Amino acid sequence: MIINRTIFRYTIKQWLKSHFRLLAVTLVFLAMLAERSFKLYIAERPPLEASYSTGDQMAFFVLILGIGIVGLQRSSGNLCLTFARPIERSSYILTKWLVLASAACTIAVLELACEHAIYSVYMPGLFLNIDILINLLERLATCLAASATIVFFSSMVPHTGDFMVWGCCAFVTMQINSSCVDILKSTDPDAGGGFFVGLIYYLSMGGEFICSLILTFLAPSLNVRADFLAGETALLGITVLISNITFALLLAICFTNRSE
Repeated sequence: MIINRTIFRYTIKQWLKSHFRLLAVTLVFLAMLAERSFKLYIAERPPLEASYSTGDQMAFFVLILGIGIVGLQRSSGNLCLTFARPIERSSYILTKWLVLASAACTIAVLELACEHAIYSVYMPGLFLNIDILINLLERLATCLAASATIVFFSSMVPHTGDFMVWGCCAFVTMQINSSCVDILKSTDPDAGGGFFVGLIYYLSMGGEFICSLILTFLAPSLNVRADFLAGETALLGITVLISNITFALLLAICFTNRSE
C-alpha cells in the first residue's frame, strides 16, 4: 500500500501527546477568530461582504504540526527501526505528507466554518456565498502544497532544523528578490549607460525570476479568484501547485533514501 495506516495513526498520536503543538494550534486558531470578531465589533456598520482569513495564513497550522515530522524520528533513532520493517521510503514520505495535509485541512475547514458563523450573525444573507467556496479552495491548496514543502525540509535536516532552514531560505530569497526589484525600477537599459548597466539590468531580471520560482516553492499558494475567475491562468496555477507538491515529495524521498 502507498499509505501506511500504522504510521498515519502513530503520527496523530504523537501530535495529541505534544501539549506545545496543541496549545500553539489552539492559540493561532483563536487568534484568527478574535481578529475577525474584533473587526466586526469596532466597525461602524455591518460589512458589505465577508473578509475571511486568507489561504496563506493556513500555513501557520502546517508549520506548527509539521516541524520535525521526519527529522525528529531520525534524531531519536525511530526512523531506522521503522525502515527495518518492510516499509518503503516512498510510502513513509507519502503517509507523512497525507497525515499532515489532512490535519491542516481539517483545522482550516473548521476555522473557516467558525468565521463564517460569526459573519452570518451580522450578515444573515451570507449563508450561501461564493466567497466561502473560493476561500475554502485556497485554504486546501495551501495546506496540501505547504505540507509537501515542510516534509521535504524535515527529511533534509535532523530534529527541528527544518524550520530554521526553511526560514533562512525564505528570508534570503526575499531579500535578494527585493534587491533585484529595486534595481529593475531604478535602471533603464535603453536610456544609455553602456554595457555594464545593461548587464546589471538583465542579471537582476534573471535573479527576480529565479527568486520568484524559489518563493513559489517555499510558500506555495493558489489564488482562486485571480486564476479561476479570470480564466486565463487557471491551468497554469494548478500545474504549478501540483508540480510543487510532486517535486517536494520526490526530493523528500531522495533525501530519506540517502540518509537511511
